[in-house]
Amino acid sequence: MTMKKELNVLILDMGSTTAISVAKGLAVQNDFNVRVFGADTHNSWEIAGSAFCHKFFTIPMAKTGKPYLQSILRIIRENKIDLIIPIVDSELEILAKYRGYIERKTCLLLSPEMSIRICNDKYLTYRFLTDHAIPTLKTWTEGENDGYEYPIVVKPRFGLGSKGLHILHSIEQKKATPHEEEYILQEYCNGREYTVDIFARKGELLAAVPRWRRETRDGISYSGQICKNSTMVFYAAEIAKHLNIHGPANIQCFLKDSSVFISEINPRFSAGLPLTTAAGVNIPLMCLRLATGEDIEYQESFENISMCRYWEEVFYEVT
Repeated sequence: MTMKKELNVLILDMGSTTAISVAKGLAVQNDFNVRVFGADTHNSWEIAGSAFCHKFFTIPMAKTGKPYLQSILRIIRENKIDLIIPIVDSELEILAKYRGYIERKTCLLLSPEMSIRICNDKYLTYRFLTDHAIPTLKTWTEGENDGYEYPIVVKPRFGLGSKGLHILHSIEQKKATPHEEEYILQEYCNGREYTVDIFARKGELLAAVPRWRRETRDGISYSGQICKNSTMVFYAAEIAKHLNIHGPANIQCFLKDSSVFISEINPRFSAGLPLTTAAGVNIPLMCLRLATGEDIEYQESFENISMCRYWEEVFYEVT
C-alpha cells in the first residue's frame, strides 16, 4: 500500500471563519496526511480556530511589517512548513512583496503583488473590470459626481467584507453618514448576490463554483446554494487570466434579469468555502496537489446542494 505524503500546512488568521473553512477542507481530504499549523494575533484560548490546529502560534499584526514577517519565517523554518495559506486582505500585500524570502523555504500560493493591489483597492478593481470589458457596477471615488442616482452603495475603498457598507437613499442620508476612511460610491443593484470560488494556476482557471449567498451576516454567507452559471464561470476565467491569479480567489457578483455584474475580486479563500467543498470541489486539496507538483486538470463537475449554518462552541480550560 502506498504511503500518503505528509505535509505541514500553515494557515494564517486562524481566528477567522475563512481559516476554519480551509482547515475543514484539509480535514475531509484523504490524499495527504496533513498537520495544520495555525497563526493569529490572538491567544489560542481567545479564538475557536486554534482547536482545529495541531500546533498554534500567536504572532504580531501584519501592519507591524518586519516583526510580522520574521515571525512567519521563524514558524516556517522551525516547523518545516510545506505550504502557507494566507487568509486576510491586510496580509496579502506584505507576503507578496516579500515572497522571495518565503518561497526559499516553502510554497506560497498567492497572486502577484500588483494583482493583489488591484483587488484590495475597490476603485482599481472597477477600473480593471471596465478596461477588460467585464460587466460591473458603475463606481465613483470620493468627491466625484457623475450624475449618480439614489439609492447608492457607499463602502470603504480598502474595506474588508461588509464593514462600513451603507445603502443610501438620498443626498441628506449621504451627508449624515460618517466615514472614518476613504470610500467609494457604487451603483446599487437589487439582484441576487453570488460568490464564485475559484482556483487558478498562473492565470489558468482550474475550478470555478458559483453559489448564491441566500443569507449573509456581517459579510459571511450563513445560507447558500450552489448553482451552475456559465456566464459567471466565463468571467471568472477572464479575471483569472488578466490578473494572473495563482491559487485560491473568490469573485463577488450580482445576477439581475439574466445579466451578471462583477462587484469585487478577492485573491484569497472565502468564508463560504465549506459549501463549495461539500459540492465536490475541495480547493484546499487542490492547493496541496499544486504545492507538491501534481498535475491538476480543470474540475468542471460539482453537485447542486444547499447549505445552512449554525453555531458550535469550543471550550478551553482557564488556569
